[in-house]
Amino acid sequence: MENDEIEQRKENFIKSIKENKNIISYIILAIIIYFASYIRTRNIKWFVDITTGNYLPGPEADTFVFLRYAQYIVEHGSLMAQDYMRYFPLGLDTSGEATLISYVIAYMYKFLHVFMPNITLGYVDVIYPVIFFAISLICFFLLVKKIFGLYVALVSCAFLTVVPGYLYRTIAAFSDKESLGMPLMFLSFYFYLCFFGSKDIKKAVIYSTLSVATMILLTMSWGGVRFAFGIISAFTLFQLFIGNFKEKSTFIGYWLYIILLTLPLTLLISREYFTLKVMLTSLTSFGLYLSFIVSIILYLINNYDILKLKTKFENKLPLNLLSLGIAIIFGLVAALILQPNIIIHEFYALLTLLTKPFATSRWILTVAESHQPYFNPDWLSQFGGWIYIFLAIFGSVLLFYNILKPFNKNLNKLTIASLFLVIAMVFSRYSSQSIFNGISNISMLIYIGAIFIFIGIVIYSYMYTFYKEKNLFSKFYELDQEYIFIFIWFLSMIITARSAIRLIFVLIPVATILVSYFSVKCIEYFIDKRRDNYSIFILIAIVASILLFIFIPFTKSTLTQANYIGPMYNQQWQIAGSWVRNNTEPNSVFAHWWDYGYLVQTGFERPTITD
Repeated sequence: MENDEIEQRKENFIKSIKENKNIISYIILAIIIYFASYIRTRNIKWFVDITTGNYLPGPEADTFVFLRYAQYIVEHGSLMAQDYMRYFPLGLDTSGEATLISYVIAYMYKFLHVFMPNITLGYVDVIYPVIFFAISLICFFLLVKKIFGLYVALVSCAFLTVVPGYLYRTIAAFSDKESLGMPLMFLSFYFYLCFFGSKDIKKAVIYSTLSVATMILLTMSWGGVRFAFGIISAFTLFQLFIGNFKEKSTFIGYWLYIILLTLPLTLLISREYFTLKVMLTSLTSFGLYLSFIVSIILYLINNYDILKLKTKFENKLPLNLLSLGIAIIFGLVAALILQPNIIIHEFYALLTLLTKPFATSRWILTVAESHQPYFNPDWLSQFGGWIYIFLAIFGSVLLFYNILKPFNKNLNKLTIASLFLVIAMVFSRYSSQSIFNGISNISMLIYIGAIFIFIGIVIYSYMYTFYKEKNLFSKFYELDQEYIFIFIWFLSMIITARSAIRLIFVLIPVATILVSYFSVKCIEYFIDKRRDNYSIFILIAIVASILLFIFIPFTKSTLTQANYIGPMYNQQWQIAGSWVRNNTEPNSVFAHWWDYGYLVQTGFERPTITD
């Protein structure tokens, strides 16, 4: 009788958890956000100017110019058109700068000042990254939950909070573009996947519009928008390649996406990267417009059989590839007429994108964070060691395996090919002393070769299935679109993270998703095997212990780091700034090297010849 009562209580407890799963998960998310905020506010005590008592911007130079712009916006209502504190005496046209961050800080201050009259703009500037990291976690949770469910989303948020390499750019006072850019990127991806997976035209239009809106805001706040362009470009092209453009809602949603995205960027934003010519030819955004043209051709062929192409080629060639081929031919002809050397130029641009997309000039390389990283020691230190990186790699391979599950044939071979691809991309730039140093012939051959071999295998498998195994060809329509998106996101960010130390930061979120996905799937696998309760408990305990083995050291490391991340404008700078303000004329001009000019302009209140 007692046993029956205990079993009944267990059943009631489990039933209660299932019924309140969402509420419990949001409570856990709130605890994670609180813990993340606690960690990221440990350093605020260091960010007070000893000569003025005012709060200071963060541990890197760009934060100073954003605070100065926010001060100007608070005082004058909008930003100056020409900033004469920079590049004196000519000044700088601010319309070409990503200044949304300064408006956000200024209006956060105005809003909070209504409820807290004693709050200062400097303090708001200091806490801005913490607030937006909390918002970022919510956006990240929504994105991961949509793709993998609650458990992976919660584990991902917990790890993103403590991964060492993600702390520095999200801690208090680091009031730079990434804090605003990352939640906008997560939201843009979330809305894009919502529109792409919708069969309802009305919903597709709404989600497509929301994705564009967040992408435009991202454009106005962070140069990392190019990463988002590249990921969405690659994903959309791949969906066209495998024939996943089928629903009318997808066509309409995507056409609307391109139109709404292009018009504001090219007409309203006066930055060189967003001119129509650059948008059409840039390797990161070119795929968006190629997909646009291909989708129109495909729609006309499928629905109107233009030039009888559907009748002639339906059984000879996949219509989506026919559409892609027509678009490429017309595009090449137009490009060769307008710019004869375009093919050679874009070929070298592609090599640059794959090998060093960020650090391409001596001017950029004068900054340490722009140097190309090595796996050892740079990646290892940012990811907190080998285990986390290998879990991310295993997660990507498991994800690829599950993407291909509709195909039983050659599943293991293709999965091994994906493993080789990821390992080649990650370890071909292992260390400066290794033969795999990222610039030797063997390392370049393995890196570039692995990418093109993998692409070749995918194309061959697709075409072979079309011609030889028609019964399997329809399985391409069953591939999980959201899993494909994550896999493309991961590969794209590996390429990006190889280019500059500072860009390892943008790889960490998707790597964290894959670590969490692999861990949760291991637990689910053991449960699905329906072994006895004791064995399941032991196996879950082992996986949980491994996760804690990573999480606890990460937490200790990030807490230690957070306590000692202080201002770039340290006490020596503060004393020097006080002396300059009191002993030099207000129109005095300083000559300074690059970003340190921001410290002079904001802290010393004097213009500089260079930034």
